[in-house]
Amino acid sequence: MNIWRILLIEPTQDKKMIRKAYAQQLRQTHPEDDPEGFQRLRAAYEEALQVAGDTDYWIEWHRVDEQTDTEIRGEQINAEGTGGTVDLSPHSETYHWIDPVILMEQTEEVPNSVEGEILSYSESYRWIAPSGLNVDDIDYQMNAPESSQGHSLAYSNVYRWISPSHANFMDQVPNESTFQSDHQPLIEAIVEDAEYKKISEEVLVLAQARGIMEDIKLRTTPAVWEVWTQSEELWRLDVKFQIGVELLQMLVQRPFLPKVIWTQLDDFFSWSEQQDKLIGLLPEETARYPVTVLERIHELRYDLFDFDRNVDYESFIRIRDKALQMMVQGSMVEAGAHIDVAMEIYGDDSDLLRLAGKFRLWNRDEKGAHMLFERLTECEPETIDGWLHSARLLEAGGHLEQAFHLYNRVLELNPDHPDALNGLVRYYKCQSNEEEAIHILEKLVSLYPHDMETQITLIESRLTLTEVMNKAAEIEEDRRVRETIQHRVALEYMDFYGDEQVIQYISELHILNELNETLYVLWAQACIRRERNQEAMAILLLLAENSVNEAGNSEFEICFERGKLYIQMENSAKAIPDLEKAIRLNQTNAEAWHSLAYACHLQAQNELCIQYSDKAVELDPDMYKYRSLRAHIYYNKEFYKEALLDYEHVDLSDGDYPFDWILKSITLLKLGRYEEAIQAFEASRNYDQSEEDLLEIPYYLSIAYARLGKTSKALEYIHQFRREKPDDSKGPLLEGDIFREQGSIQQAMSVYKNGFEEFPGEEELARMTIVCTMELEFQEKDAKLNVMAKKLIDMELLNPWLLLFVARYLVETQAWERYRSFVKGYLDDEPADNIDPRFWLYSGIVAYRTGNLDQALLELDKAYRGRLEGEACSYLSMVYYDMGNMERALIYANKAIQEQPKHPDYLRRLEGMGAHVVLRKMSFRNIFGRRKRAYEQWPSMVSLQHLVPQEPISLHFE
Repeated sequence: MNIWRILLIEPTQDKKMIRKAYAQQLRQTHPEDDPEGFQRLRAAYEEALQVAGDTDYWIEWHRVDEQTDTEIRGEQINAEGTGGTVDLSPHSETYHWIDPVILMEQTEEVPNSVEGEILSYSESYRWIAPSGLNVDDIDYQMNAPESSQGHSLAYSNVYRWISPSHANFMDQVPNESTFQSDHQPLIEAIVEDAEYKKISEEVLVLAQARGIMEDIKLRTTPAVWEVWTQSEELWRLDVKFQIGVELLQMLVQRPFLPKVIWTQLDDFFSWSEQQDKLIGLLPEETARYPVTVLERIHELRYDLFDFDRNVDYESFIRIRDKALQMMVQGSMVEAGAHIDVAMEIYGDDSDLLRLAGKFRLWNRDEKGAHMLFERLTECEPETIDGWLHSARLLEAGGHLEQAFHLYNRVLELNPDHPDALNGLVRYYKCQSNEEEAIHILEKLVSLYPHDMETQITLIESRLTLTEVMNKAAEIEEDRRVRETIQHRVALEYMDFYGDEQVIQYISELHILNELNETLYVLWAQACIRRERNQEAMAILLLLAENSVNEAGNSEFEICFERGKLYIQMENSAKAIPDLEKAIRLNQTNAEAWHSLAYACHLQAQNELCIQYSDKAVELDPDMYKYRSLRAHIYYNKEFYKEALLDYEHVDLSDGDYPFDWILKSITLLKLGRYEEAIQAFEASRNYDQSEEDLLEIPYYLSIAYARLGKTSKALEYIHQFRREKPDDSKGPLLEGDIFREQGSIQQAMSVYKNGFEEFPGEEELARMTIVCTMELEFQEKDAKLNVMAKKLIDMELLNPWLLLFVARYLVETQAWERYRSFVKGYLDDEPADNIDPRFWLYSGIVAYRTGNLDQALLELDKAYRGRLEGEACSYLSMVYYDMGNMERALIYANKAIQEQPKHPDYLRRLEGMGAHVVLRKMSFRNIFGRRKRAYEQWPSMVSLQHLVPQEPISLHFE
């Protein structure tokens, strides 16, 4: 198996080239279609990779290669001496592809020549640098033995490129619409006077390019160049550069190509990028030519030629291009001469007709230009230029109807063409049809919002139409028609001059008693926007008096507008009855349902708000503001799944709801959809967010990345948040949380502690500092906790956990009076069911230690009922011991042991009490004198254990 023949590459140690060859062959050898071929290809690929690094293989290969070359040359000489013949037709058994790889591997006996001639194999497959190479002038010579006639066989110009015919070459080039990049390079025969020879693949590729250049149809077809650039020889970088240099010199001689081909070849050969390198090898003008061509604004086309006609296209495109350049430079005389010559050669070229028509226009020959543009529309009916120029010329000549027809023809081809739309505007204005003109101008403004001239024309047209309508209303006798016109005039005044002009206009109409309900409503709405609410209310009441039962929708409009006015006046309680009545009158008005929902929201009637919002969304599901209100209610109720269903409808067009993007992002965060939350937060930056909201985004991004386990990213964003919002205590709290969640308790404690010093009133920072201290094991832990407790004593604490922490410290330090004053406010204000039983434990201890045993029993019993059985029972046993009730003392001491069997204090206390009971039974019990109190006999500390959080503390967000 010849691995290099299968891979279709030269033997190489370049693994990258091997992989590339394998990938290319895979496109044609599919395992499902040709399993055996695929196995051979795979085996060749693996073996090629293996031998690429095998030094012994390449030493042997070079030895065999040199020996093969010698044998081939000897066989060539023998063949020449025998005068044999060779059949090199593609169908013969002795035919071989002109391929450098196969030539290098060729070891078969060379067949004899054809008709007594000799086929000589030169070493031309080896690369000959083509610098300065001219394909037509290549001269290959070799030392060969003289023929039987005694003549030396010197081969000069041994090949000549035969341009492939259209039937031969174009059949192999795919149509551009179906062109696939994996077509194999085309290999053409090279012949001259029936003499054949194998030549360098590099020269063959360059010769193919020359053949393409000589055929204008091939030269202007991008697919042909695409096939040519796939030649395997061009994969070698050194060969590719040299061929690119030679090709550029060819192209400069015949530069008339479509820009797409110049771009295609420049992308392949990188001429523009290597311009400085090319200047060292070629004339500067040649080296810079690709950039010059690619920077041209104007380009003529080559794809509309009729190649069936007998036309000298080479001369035509040269003269046509020269005409264009002269026109661009303003050389009108030379341009005209070149246009005339080009028209004589080929007068049906669309680009030339366009050039000629514009040339006539510049010379003010409107009639001649019109004829040329008409001819252009005949040659290329789908072109816009011909119709458009003809329309302009007809319009300038006063033929408006014909111009109108042609402008519409342009719009059939391009519905948004600005020149054609403006042509229609001019036509309608000439016909005094301002409404149609305004309709088209509005379309132009929507298409081209930065066109100030069009906007001004639109405003002028609307003003003109408004004045025309105002005068028409004054003389209109039909009341309904007049009122309709007046309403339109009022709306136009509102757009142009604002609410004050509308109020003035309608007020003047009101003096004449010519208002209908729509004008009253419009009047009231203008007053509301101007915050003239009392005046607006008076107008609505007046409307209610004058138009009841006059029109079907009057009462609805009155109630609806009055309800909205009450909302604006911050009187939602009065708005609700009006809006409910409006709903009863018209249950299909989504805006009314929404207004009622909003009024209910302002009254904290959120269930009704959701119910009415449901109806508004049902009637108009595309109106996002209805969904926005409902989503906010769900969000505030922490119904995040329901809220997200509405927030999902906020999209790129909803620029009026920037904060909804923030809420949507937080909702995703709450639902644990962290990747989506990150994307939503990033998207929210694109909207007009408040500065405060923008500064909050890094905080939430930090949470999302922390939840994804991307600690470095989370810290990056929380540091950004702390830089931008240094006065926000959330920053150090979240940063400490991030360290704590990854197990860095010491770092977390440091961040919390520094944060508490920076924000002394932030209780959660204090709590987390204490929690981290309790979790760490170090020698001075109790001292540090006592320091924290001292800092908190004088603060007005709201956090019950911190109150407990300080209370425990006061008990432990026996500050009995300070304890009572510290907890009194909390115990007095907090409902009994909400008080943490640990407060009852501490209060019981204080009462016991201060001698109030009955109060101690009450407090400790509450702690016991609060399920603090261990410590509560332990202290109850001591209270009963001091009261002399040894039976109860032993019962509670035993219960304490049942709760915590290995607690040393409980065990010692039970043992002591048991011993005391034994002594009491002895007759000499009094010899010991006064009995010590239990806390003196068996002292113990108030445990910190019950202050350790039972549930793991995560990020301070959930």
